[in-house]
Amino acid sequence: YRAAVDEITGSIAKHDKGQVYGLMVYGSVARGDFTPGRSDIDMLMVTDSGIVIDTGYLLNLGKLLSRVVRERKVNIELSVYDRETLVDGRFLPMDPGFLSHMSESGKILHGKSPIEIMHPLAWKHSTENHVGFNLRGVRKGLVEACHYMAANPGLFQNGAFKTFERTR
Repeated sequence: YRAAVDEITGSIAKHDKGQVYGLMVYGSVARGDFTPGRSDIDMLMVTDSGIVIDTGYLLNLGKLLSRVVRERKVNIELSVYDRETLVDGRFLPMDPGFLSHMSESGKILHGKSPIEIMHPLAWKHSTENHVGFNLRGVRKGLVEACHYMAANPGLFQNGAFKTFERTR
């Protein structure tokens, strides 16, 4: 697990041209009490950008994660946020329990601590909550798309077509 975290961190740091505000690992891997073959690697990355994150950057990140997952036989949960939206706080407020969990177990791998710019959860208008949920979902989908595409191209293509059909 440590080798997978080091490989991801090294690659992100090597190719970082100011896009990354902070990268951290949290949970059982950060605490050192993970169970090989059962635990996943929980990571959080904040880009040093506004709401629009370069799609090519996310797809390249997805390719990196896909390769590490295949070669190291680990599961990785990477959440990608942008600094501007976190600082604003309206669309991505964080649950205080989750922030506490990240503060207690989190380890900064590259850049600054994302926790410092996260806002505790405040109940917002439902539209704002949906926008935040969709932001996370779209970014996670782009990052994971490379892995699923490589693992089973036919299944990925069929799923993508079904998704597009539902949005018509």
